[in-house]
Amino acid sequence: MSITRIAGYGAALLIGALAGFFLVFNILFTDVSSTNERLYSFLLTIVVYLVLGAIFGYLMATWHVGLVLSLVAVVLALLYSAREPGNLPLHLAYILATLAAACGGAYAGARVKTRAKTMST
Repeated sequence: MSITRIAGYGAALLIGALAGFFLVFNILFTDVSSTNERLYSFLLTIVVYLVLGAIFGYLMATWHVGLVLSLVAVVLALLYSAREPGNLPLHLAYILATLAAACGGAYAGARVKTRAKTMST
C-alpha cells in the first residue's frame, strides 16, 4: 500500500471522526421534539456522508473508503446504544443511513473517476 493511499485513508478517518462526533453523535445525544426535526437530522446525515463519500471515493477510486468514513460514527452510535438500549432501533437506523450514504457516495465518486479515466484515454 502506497503512502498516498495510507494518507488518504487517514484523512478519511479524521474527517469521518469529525462528522461522526459533531453530526451523528450530537444528533443521537440531543433530544428531538418533533418528527420534522428527526427527518431533517436523517437527511442532513445522509447528505453529509454522501458528499464526503463522493469526494473521498473520487480521490481514492474505491468504495471501501466509505467504510472508513463511517467507522467512527458507527462505533459512537454503538457505544451510546449501550447507555440507552431503548433507542437501539433509532441508533441502528442512523448506523445504516451513515454506512449506506458513505459507501454509496464513495462508490459513485470512484465510478466517476474510473469513467473519466477511460474516456480520456
